Amino acid sequence: MLGGFLFWEMMVFARRLSIPLCLLAPDTSIRFDILTIHAVLFLLLQAVMRPCRSRMLNCIEFVSLLGWFLGVMTLRLVANIGVPLGVRVALVLLLFVYMAAFAVFSSGFIVLGAVLHYRGRAEAEALESMKERPREGGGSRWLS
Repeated sequence: MLGGFLFWEMMVFARRLSIPLCLLAPDTSIRFDILTIHAVLFLLLQAVMRPCRSRMLNCIEFVSLLGWFLGVMTLRLVANIGVPLGVRVALVLLLFVYMAAFAVFSSGFIVLGAVLHYRGRAEAEALESMKERPREGGGSRWLS
């Protein structure tokens, strides 16, 4: 079953296993080629299949894999001696800005999820207490 739980667990395992394996490549340019293919493959898989139930979780995973792709491309350019030093420094700074923006974005998602969870929990408790509380006057609470 393509797209099932086991399939995505295998994809995460393959993603984690393939990064250290690329270090076995004899040449730096080959390593960057393998990492680029890796980043594009898993970014496309995430974008097409959207494995998470939540749209927001899919978005966060996509943005994280996009960061991985941008990181690989930045490191590829930084490792190239032909690129001027000022460009390499600017690219590294842009990558740090992207990583900081991702941290803020994902932290906001975590806080929003916690707020919605506790708000829903408080509303459920309020509904439960209304059901358990005896009505005053014995009549309908809507007409009194």
